Parts: sequence; structure tokens; C-alpha cells
Amino acid sequence: MEKEEMYGILQRADDEEGKEYERRCRLLRALVKTVEIPMRDTNYLDSTLRQRLGGIEGAGSWFEDMTEEELLEAMVSPDTELTEFTPEAAMDGCTYYKVPIKGKNGITNIEDLPEDSPLYLSITHAGTGRLSVSTTAKVPAKDEEYTTIILGQEEGIGEIMFTMHPGLPVAPSNLTLDDLKEKNPEFKDIIENKSAELLAEGKERDDVVLQITREQAKALGFDMAKLTSDGMAKRLEEQQIDVRNVQKKGLSLGEIRDAVENEKEQQKEI
Repeated sequence: MEKEEMYGILQRADDEEGKEYERRCRLLRALVKTVEIPMRDTNYLDSTLRQRLGGIEGAGSWFEDMTEEELLEAMVSPDTELTEFTPEAAMDGCTYYKVPIKGKNGITNIEDLPEDSPLYLSITHAGTGRLSVSTTAKVPAKDEEYTTIILGQEEGIGEIMFTMHPGLPVAPSNLTLDDLKEKNPEFKDIIENKSAELLAEGKERDDVVLQITREQAKALGFDMAKLTSDGMAKRLEEQQIDVRNVQKKGLSLGEIRDAVENEKEQQKEI
């Protein structure tokens, strides 16, 4: 969706008071700033909406039978009830809104997946550089009656919409691709070689995808995996590097996870 179309939808929503006016004004201001964040050939808001509609970027939770325009309009409509709440997995500094938009929750417990389900470690969509686990297994998603919208502060910009999705949020990982590189030389070589290939093809280094085992996922602290659209599944399978048999050189995956968590805790104490 083009910026002009997004601005038009947001402006029309701002012209009417309707329900939850003050909260909706705050959401509208955040969405306008989210539109201004560039992301490859589009902007952050457009990319977020597209991801939630399936297609090539679809992973995690999604909406069925909706266009980008319909989804954005439903989020900001004066007739939409906008409720602020604090979920169990709330992150410091974030504001959470609940809206009655139905969708599919595609976050599943890894233990519930078939034994031979492929698992992929890749950069999450949210722009934090953190890693998440996805699966191409064909298992049903859960029906959700409500959608969560998450606002937070972006340095140098102000409050933006971090993400939105059907269902409640889960706690994100602190692990990044650089953590793997810094703490295990074998991963460093694999990732940097693949990154160089991607850059030579005109792609970005964040497109690196690692195929891992269930045991590796658990060692890194991942209990949940995102279900993927057919388009995303194809991309993961094409771009993956199989590291299921990588031997230990440096820290093991479990030790990497513990080191990252310890570093985060020390930073909080400073």
C-alpha cells in the first residue's frame, strides 16, 4: 500500500471522535511515525501489514480474507473498541491495545509439532535484529477473537507501532545473529560466507536462514515456533543453511543463550 493511501485512511479516522478517542489519537500518531520508517522497498507499517496477510512475508499470526486497506481501516475505525491492557509477556516501555479483529494465531509449541518438522532460525520481522524460529510444518492455527497492537519508543523517532497480530504476545528472544557469530567460530564462518553471497546477489545479510534441530532450538531457549505461509516456506527452504550437524567450536548453543541473558542482565544493572 502506498504512503498516500495510508495517510488518507489515518486522516479520515482522525476526523471523527467515535469510541476511545484519546487512545485512538495516540495510536494514529504512532502509525504516522511508523509509515515514515523506511524498510527496503517500502515502509515499516506497510511491511507489517503485508506480513500479517500471508504471501511471501507471512509468518506467525495472520488475518484471512482481508486487504491491507481493510486491516488498517479496521484498526483505526471510530467504531472499533480500543482497550488498553497489560499481557503476561509485557515488555518494559510498551503499550498494549486490544481490538476486536478476528485472525489466526500461528504461534505453536515446538513440542506439539510432528517429529520431522523442519525448523528455521532467522531474523524476526520486527526490526530488532533478534532471532525467531519458524516451521514449514502443516499444522492448524488457533482462531482468535482479538488482535493485539503494540506501541513502543523508537530512538530518534518517538512512539511507533512495533507490531500487531491476532492473539496475545509471547516473550521475544534476546538472541541475535551477531551473538551466534561472536560466541561460536563455526557459526561465524557459515553466517559470514552466506552473508557475502547474499550481498553479491543484491540481497541483505538479514536474509540468512539457519536450519536447526529441535534440540538446537531448545538449547537456544526457543519453546515456540511460527507457522509460515506457502510463500515464506518457499523462501526459507531456498535460503536456508543446514547447521544441524555443526560441531562445537567455542560456546555450545546453550552456553551462547546463557551468556546473552547474563549480558542483558548486567546491562540492566548499569
